[in-house]
Amino acid sequence: MNDYMILTAGLVGGVAGGGPGAHLSKTPFRKGALLAAAASIIQFVIGELTNLRQPLVYSLIYLVAIGLIGGRWGMRLTARQLSLIVIGSFLLVLVAAAAVSYFVSSVGNL
Repeated sequence: MNDYMILTAGLVGGVAGGGPGAHLSKTPFRKGALLAAAASIIQFVIGELTNLRQPLVYSLIYLVAIGLIGGRWGMRLTARQLSLIVIGSFLLVLVAAAAVSYFVSSVGNL
């Protein structure tokens, strides 16, 4: 299985989870989706440039990017709003990555 397939599923799952998380925190849906997408892209670029392969470091880079973009630089979101966006994006990333790995492995056995 290709690592980029899981990465794409993670990006799509993060964006799809960030939007509903933002909606639950009374923030516009687009802000959550945009924040999750920007943080995922930053995480990917930093990971590829530094050749990181540890999932914990990837998660920490994602959290730092969410905090800086959402809280400090551009969107001026509160900690409660950011936490719901992060929880929503993490949950859907796990679901998307598990689904992709299951379907790719089951198609490979045919």
